[in-house]
Amino acid sequence: MAERAGAEWASVDPTKPLIVEGVGALSRQNNALATVSVWLELDEATRRTRAIERDGQAYEPFWNTWAEQEEAFLRRESPRSLADVVVDFTETAA
Repeated sequence: MAERAGAEWASVDPTKPLIVEGVGALSRQNNALATVSVWLELDEATRRTRAIERDGQAYEPFWNTWAEQEEAFLRRESPRSLADVVVDFTETAA
């Protein structure tokens, strides 16, 4: 898979709250910049189903690659252990 360029820079108002979300949003390097860090836990099957329903079948071929990248990130950064708040949806997802 070819590397993709990052998006353009965007300015934000530093006086307003900013929510940054996504698999790589909570890491050891950026956690110190957060006022509050939250980790949401959900089982892989439910996450996959929701992502494909949300983003469409065009993303299905990329899922396994993304899942491998996510697992490597989780092992390296342990974001759940960095979070101020952990919300575990694994019991309520079914």
